[in-house]
Amino acid sequence: MGADVTNWKVGDRVAGVGSSGFAEYCSMKRIYPLPPELSYEAGSFIEPLGVAVAAVRRSGIRLGDFAVVLGAGPIGHLTLQCAKAAGGTVYVTEISEKRIKLAELFADEVINAREIDPVKRVKELMGDVAPNVIFECAGRDATIKQLIDMAGKYWTPYGQHVRGIIVSLYEKPWVYDLFDNNAIIAKSMELIGSPTYYPYKHPKDELRIAIDLMETGKIDIMPLITSKIPLKDIDLGFKTLLKGDELCVIIQP
Repeated sequence: MGADVTNWKVGDRVAGVGSSGFAEYCSMKRIYPLPPELSYEAGSFIEPLGVAVAAVRRSGIRLGDFAVVLGAGPIGHLTLQCAKAAGGTVYVTEISEKRIKLAELFADEVINAREIDPVKRVKELMGDVAPNVIFECAGRDATIKQLIDMAGKYWTPYGQHVRGIIVSLYEKPWVYDLFDNNAIIAKSMELIGSPTYYPYKHPKDELRIAIDLMETGKIDIMPLITSKIPLKDIDLGFKTLLKGDELCVIIQP
């Protein structure tokens, strides 16, 4: 702990965001007191949960709205739970059997995109209207196209424009042929990028909201932890994640 730190002491239970997460020492941009009701495992989720909180807040989803989450990886799953906490009816698309089973714990319906055309199924569920919000959380070209196609006609159940919230960060920039520009215009769609949270200094910034959601039981992160491994096996942890065999791996010191 640095010599100029005055509002924290050694032994305080904290969670936060910073750099060099797997190093012996790291520089923390923001830290927050970890409530006694939350484990350190829960504390490790405030950063990804903050991303989901930011996406849902930017979406403007309201009680009774319909949402689709494309991809049920860690961020997609947390976005699902946040959208449910906001009062939405939430459909999820996913291709991994393991992630489908986890999403079924919280979603109103999970669509296996390997077996069913997700665009067709969402249109069956929604009828003559479009979802209010579509969250793209898979980071794939195919899901960007699905987002635009799912918008259907230009109105939603409450006469609003469809909002597409792009949460994923992509390995490569999009190419123009991914987008049907005329469809975006004709459907009066709004596309909003939401790659992260803003840890601004406010009593209710998105990371504090993440802590509150876990503390009050509105978000349950425990089903997302599919493996725990010691720090010495961290390479194995990354390999299993890259294979898609796990959802969230906890690294234990």
